[in-house]
Amino acid sequence: IRRADGNIVEIQRADGSWLAAWDRRTQEGGIVSLRVDITRLMQTEIALRESRAQAASAHARLDDAIESLSNPFMLWDAEERLVVFNQAAVDPLSLNAPPEAETLRVGVQLEDSVRRFVFAGHVPAAVGREEEYVQERLAEIRRGDGRLIEVQLADGRWLVMRDRRMKDGGIVSL
Repeated sequence: IRRADGNIVEIQRADGSWLAAWDRRTQEGGIVSLRVDITRLMQTEIALRESRAQAASAHARLDDAIESLSNPFMLWDAEERLVVFNQAAVDPLSLNAPPEAETLRVGVQLEDSVRRFVFAGHVPAAVGREEEYVQERLAEIRRGDGRLIEVQLADGRWLVMRDRRMKDGGIVSL
């Protein structure tokens, strides 16, 4: 392969090895050719592409699994920021409807989410003691021991939740 324009050409040989080839024309009209074995680099790039494809597939599968849950699912990182949640966490509670807009959005702090929900009047047991209730609920979530927590909502429905602490310090709320 001769390309006198100086562009690099990657060539896979029959034995599976790879070469990078450069050809340059000299002022006298000759050609200077350089060949470099780039087999390890290409193997690494191929492995990286395959890993990215596998990770994307696993991520899509996990997203689908989380979204297919009929119950609310929220994942908080070790800094108590919301990482992922499913539609079931939004719909039944109308968490993103005014006046508590953005109670659930990726990146929101756990404390802000709980505070907005409580101060929007969704929890009759918190009326008149909102701040105390927020702190109690945060302590329950942060304990993360999976204990069943039942909360009656203002519309009469009951919300049943469990919060589990993960190895990395994050919290899964179901």
